[in-house]
Formats: sequence, C-alpha cells, structure tokens
Amino acid sequence: MEQKQIENKSTQRSLQDYLSLGYLYLLILGIFKDAIFYGYLGVNIINYANVQDILLSPIIHLTSDIKQFLIIFVGIPLISYVVGYAAKKYHNINKNKEWYQAKKNYEKWDKAYGEESSYDFLMTLTFLCLFGAFIGFGLGKGQKIAQRLEAGVLENNHEITFTDASTLEVNMIGHNTLGSLKFLINT
Repeated sequence: MEQKQIENKSTQRSLQDYLSLGYLYLLILGIFKDAIFYGYLGVNIINYANVQDILLSPIIHLTSDIKQFLIIFVGIPLISYVVGYAAKKYHNINKNKEWYQAKKNYEKWDKAYGEESSYDFLMTLTFLCLFGAFIGFGLGKGQKIAQRLEAGVLENNHEITFTDASTLEVNMIGHNTLGSLKFLINT
C-alpha cells in the first residue's frame, strides 16, 4: 500500500510541468502553422526565422486574430468538454446492454471514462483539437493568400521607398520580430 502511494506521488506532475509542456506543444504547433502557411507561397520560413520568432510564435498566433483567439480559448475547450461528456454518458447508458458489450471492449472504456482518467481524456481531446485548429488555420490562410496571389487580387498595403527615391507598392503578408525581413509581394 505504501509503495503504491509512493508511485502515485512520483507520477504526478506540478503546474510548472504542465505549463512547460503546454508551451512546448504550442511552440511546435506554431512552427508547423508557419511552415504550412509560408510553404504555400514557396517560402521556407525556417531559413528566415530567428530564435525570438520561434519562441514568440505561440503568442503571436494566439493573439493575431480575435476570431482565432476565441475559437482556441473558448470553442476548443467547450467542444472537448461536450464531446467527452457525451461519450461518457453514451457509454454509461449502454455499458450493460448486450449489443454494446459484444461490439465494444466495455471494460477498457469503463476504465477510460472513470473519474481519475476523465481529466486525461479531456486534455488529450483538447490537444487533438488544438492540433487540428492550428494546422487548419495554417492551411486555410496559406491557401487563401496563394489563391489571391495567383488571381492578382491582393491589395497593396505598403510602399517601399528605395535610396534612389523610387517607390514600389507591395502587399506585406508577414515579417519577423526584428523587422529586418518582410515578406512582400509585388502585385
């Protein structure tokens, strides 16, 4: 009994561990999103990114668009909770029925939907939804900019003035944290 308590203490993680792992997860998702987005435009963003760009990418992506922010911080946890709750309720209603027991390994699901593991299930579902959201936003935005570029309907939103006083109207689609490299498209 005492050894089981010691094992449980050693497997518990602190809040700092969860925050660090969550940030690392968001960091990886941010890099994937940038790579997909700029990949549609033929730019290898990893060649142009510095450490500060990579470390700030989760914060930049989460705060860049209010709709995206609301989807990630309100929609995804809400959807994860509703799906987890519905799956647990469905299992609890049908676990004693013969057709369910024949079709599913109900003992495995009993354990999965138990009180201790339902938090783990909810977190796993939330991480999968976050993965889908970040990759989906990268695909959608990259494809939209690429289609606009091909159609020639991007509006110029910046003007570059060169040292010889000539100017060029361009559309800026992104920049790094130092501002030394801007991704410009001349339309």
